[in-house]
Amino acid sequence: MRPHCPDFEQDLVLLVGGELEPDQVARVEEHVRSCEACAKLRARLERSQALLATAPIPRISNDEMKLMALRARASGGFQLRRRFLAAAAVILALLVPTVTYFTFQPTESGPRGCDTIATPFDVEEVP
Repeated sequence: MRPHCPDFEQDLVLLVGGELEPDQVARVEEHVRSCEACAKLRARLERSQALLATAPIPRISNDEMKLMALRARASGGFQLRRRFLAAAAVILALLVPTVTYFTFQPTESGPRGCDTIATPFDVEEVP
C-alpha cells in the first residue's frame, strides 16, 4: 500500500465487517475506487471473511465434554480447599491474640497470685 493508505486500513476492516459508521462509508468507498492497493486489500479481506463464514464449527464429542467436566470439578475442589485453608488461617490469626490477651491479662494483685511486683524503686539501699 502507498504510504498515505495506513489511515484507511482500519476503516477497510470495519467496512468489510459492516461496522463502519454510515457517514464514513462514502469516504472510504471513494478512496478504494482511486487506490489500487486499498482495492486489493478490500478484496483480500472480503475473501477472508467469506472463508471464515463458511468454515465448519468444530463439534466437541461427549467424551471430551466429560473429560472437561472432570477436570473442572477436580480443579474446583482444589480451589475450595485452598479457600478453606485461607479462611482458617485468618480466623486463627484473629483468635490467637484475642485468647492470649484475655488469658494473660494482668490483674490488680499482680500476675499469677503475686501481691506486688518489685521494682527498682522499692528496694532499700543498704549502707
